[in-house]
Amino acid sequence: MRMHAVFRLGSRCDGGCRNAAQCESLGHRPSNRVSNVGALNGRNGNAQSFRPLGALAVFIGLTQGVALSYQILCLRHGTQRHRFASWWAGAAYQPLVCERAVCIAMLLCLLVTGCETPTTDPELSFTKFDTWKVPASGQFLPAPRGLYADEHDTVYVLDDAGRVLVYDSTGHIIRQWEMPEFAAGKPEGVWKLLDGRVAVADTHYHRIVLFNGDGSVNHKFGTQGTDAGQFVFPVTIAQDPRGFIYVGEYGDRQRIQKFTVDGVYVTEFGQHGSKEGEFQRPSGVAWQDGLVYVVDAFNDRIQVFEDGGKFVRVINLPEKSAPLEYPYDIRLDRNNQIYVIENKAARLTVMRLDGTIVGRYGRPGRGFDQFYQPWDLTVLSDGRILVADTGNHRLVELTP
Repeated sequence: MRMHAVFRLGSRCDGGCRNAAQCESLGHRPSNRVSNVGALNGRNGNAQSFRPLGALAVFIGLTQGVALSYQILCLRHGTQRHRFASWWAGAAYQPLVCERAVCIAMLLCLLVTGCETPTTDPELSFTKFDTWKVPASGQFLPAPRGLYADEHDTVYVLDDAGRVLVYDSTGHIIRQWEMPEFAAGKPEGVWKLLDGRVAVADTHYHRIVLFNGDGSVNHKFGTQGTDAGQFVFPVTIAQDPRGFIYVGEYGDRQRIQKFTVDGVYVTEFGQHGSKEGEFQRPSGVAWQDGLVYVVDAFNDRIQVFEDGGKFVRVINLPEKSAPLEYPYDIRLDRNNQIYVIENKAARLTVMRLDGTIVGRYGRPGRGFDQFYQPWDLTVLSDGRILVADTGNHRLVELTP
């Protein structure tokens, strides 16, 4: 069932958390630190949100600068000053000189409106922006957090009601089930394995849960801890064609661990930090041609490793492109294009393997062409892109 309604929900964390780490540890959604004021209409991924107070401040500063300039000219030429100009210039702390007023206007522009250098990133265009319904849980409207689409375009969704939702390719729910436990927090990462089981990174129970296709529990592995094979807040999971499973965690170790399909530990790489090969919330993993691509969320970058764990490189974006802002998940397609959903920028970015931007789409907001704190994405075989628009409690379908 499709749904076109826009939900205008509060932007603050329900638990009153002060930062992203505290939000995550309690199972809440971290604050995006983005203004809740809606953005202007238009499909410009680089556009800034409209801020009325900022625009007013700039207008005041600039007009006062003009008024002061007028007063100075009048004084120099001995002509009579205009009453309104005198009063308005006085409001800018007369007798300041014009140059100082202009500086004030520029500072107001920078501090209040967040002026930025325009970027040259191309925009992605879509023929349709649609939504898939997330079913209510009692009187609660859940938000999607994790997404995965298999080779048949069956879509697996994790929501913050502790459920696994299974959709067909048209957005109709086929079946659903609940996690074994979810009082401590909700899971974030989901992947359908090659053998048909569904693997879930059960974040706040520090384990991986494997389900049969009907939703019954098949196997669990992992316990809380920092040793090999243990987890602290696992948030993402992926599998390569040989069956190996990769799990990213953002707790005490900030690492990627590699396992066999039965959960036997193989190796690991990464630690907490901002240097090459280190992570601050490795929240998304993708495998392609022997390489593991990791979105390093709070370091605002994508890192590449050999699937044995050796660091290869950081993907650098072009100098004139806007930097990534909290990249939360990643997918690669058969054309070697990288798809990234950015939580803070509320934006979808598509790039090539060398970092060249193919296009960008979205900005913070509650309406069409907008996202709010998006957490995940997946790509269907026909090119459609699904986005877990978590802050807006909806699944967004983008049709090329």
